[in-house]
Amino acid sequence: MTFSIPSMAKMKCVTALALAGAVLAGCASVGGGFGSPGDTNAVVADSGRNTDTKLGNYLAARHATNLRDRDAAAEFYDRVLREDPANTVILDRAFLLQLTSGNVPRAAVLAERIIKQDPGDRTARLVLGTHALKKGDFAGARDHFSNAAAGPFTRLVTGLLAAWAHVGEGQYDAAYTSLELDEDGPGHTLFGSYHRALVAELEGDIDEAREAYETAMASSGGGSIRIVDAYGRFLERNGKAPDAKVIYSGYLALSPGHPIISDALDRVRSLRTPELLVTNTRAGAAEALYGIGSALSRDQGVDVSILYLQLALYMNEDLDVARVLLGELLSNSGDLAAAAEAYEKVDDDSPLATTAYIEQALLLDQIGRTEDAIKALRGLGRQSTDDAEAEVAIALADLYRATEQFREAEKQYTRALDLLNSPAGRLWTIYYARGVSRERQDKWDGAEEDFFKALELKPEQPYVLNYLGYSWLEQGRNLDEAMDMIRKAVDQRPNDGFIVDSLGWAYFRLGQYDNAVEHLERAVELDPTDPTINDHLGDALWKVGRRTEARFQWQHALDSNPTEDAALRIQRKLDKGLDAVEAAERQDDRAGS
Repeated sequence: MTFSIPSMAKMKCVTALALAGAVLAGCASVGGGFGSPGDTNAVVADSGRNTDTKLGNYLAARHATNLRDRDAAAEFYDRVLREDPANTVILDRAFLLQLTSGNVPRAAVLAERIIKQDPGDRTARLVLGTHALKKGDFAGARDHFSNAAAGPFTRLVTGLLAAWAHVGEGQYDAAYTSLELDEDGPGHTLFGSYHRALVAELEGDIDEAREAYETAMASSGGGSIRIVDAYGRFLERNGKAPDAKVIYSGYLALSPGHPIISDALDRVRSLRTPELLVTNTRAGAAEALYGIGSALSRDQGVDVSILYLQLALYMNEDLDVARVLLGELLSNSGDLAAAAEAYEKVDDDSPLATTAYIEQALLLDQIGRTEDAIKALRGLGRQSTDDAEAEVAIALADLYRATEQFREAEKQYTRALDLLNSPAGRLWTIYYARGVSRERQDKWDGAEEDFFKALELKPEQPYVLNYLGYSWLEQGRNLDEAMDMIRKAVDQRPNDGFIVDSLGWAYFRLGQYDNAVEHLERAVELDPTDPTINDHLGDALWKVGRRTEARFQWQHALDSNPTEDAALRIQRKLDKGLDAVEAAERQDDRAGS
């Protein structure tokens, strides 16, 4: 891809190296190992010019780990390991970091050392088996898989991968046997039937593939992108394009605008015949590893999912769906440079290219370069589909709205609505966001129309109910209906500080100050740093006579980075009290009228 974030990638190891130099300004050599946490080691004072010491590398590795910089941490732990090769703790850390940073060949070298100490180590055997599978050593791969310590999850993983090792030798019956997973084990029906379908289709057994795909579809409820993609391709290739169109449309109802399935629908319309989703042993193994990594990303630690995704990409570097998920997980964990690198490797011709472009721009926003992110998105050329073009417009609009450029945000949301071909279930979010952008420009009629449209598409949506109800309260309009909307929003989101604040402020506007204090105190508990919520609570406390507490809340609001206008009003309340400020505002209103 041509889009890049060079300033992030070039800084991969700088912070860890800098820390090593800083820590070692007075320390250099260490005696003994880093084995037990209670170990103490003699530290000899030195000039600190040499940072490449065991202690320096260890501290740098720990710091890089804290920064979620896996590449740097892996390098520094490797340096420690070269000086202290018998240290099993460092060996395990170095192995896992090499693996999660994507250096599978180096992880395989370390895995050989691990299994000498623990022959059944599951992760080491997984890496060695995958490494052998890629080299075409199918018997060696199966040997590693069979020697992994037993367990239901191990049976799932090794069963899938061993099946693809059998396929590599043309042993399809053995592959089917390997896919007969434990019925009570995790993912038995879903993974077993899906991979049975892939193997059968590769073998050319159409009837077996169809039956297995149907089982997999039923097991997933039609909600698995990979199963839908593979089964749809199967139907298209076997004269059932209308049926493929039905399952694609069904998936888009669950996940509107998904680029892979949108691309598949375009293919059906243009009568192009798709390739098999899995065309060889490596791709099949990668599919298994990606599927497990994707499943784990929803309910397990990030590093475990990243481990499987890196192995999947090692087996099939063209698996863009794995790259995008890897980028998302790395970004969420704070390793932005590695995330940028993952997105950078998505192929320009991939249906996921636009997604990768957008996510790279959002990484710029995360590091405070929002204007650069906007420029990057504005500089993109015409996208391949209207839906892809709309995604760019939505990302731009969100960035404009975040930087309070509401006029530009409104334009981009309108452009997205004109382009989108997605089901109505998704559109409510764009109408809502455009309504907010219009309201912030004092275009109330258009904003209100958008909020009503959003509620038409998504009835009882709590954030829309809250925003519309709160806006009416601020305007002194439709007070009973506004209260009803906000109560419904709170019922659905009782732990959302902003929504609870709206209910408290509604009671304040109605003059029910005791009720206002009750709900606003709850809102502050839920979101103690928000300046608006603290300001509201200060006003309510003042009205019930708790004036010292009121001033405390106003001061806290003032210290919490409110808008410039809000800060001026809070300071006036601190100086003169709420009653005097309100009286002055009423006088100004009368003078203005």
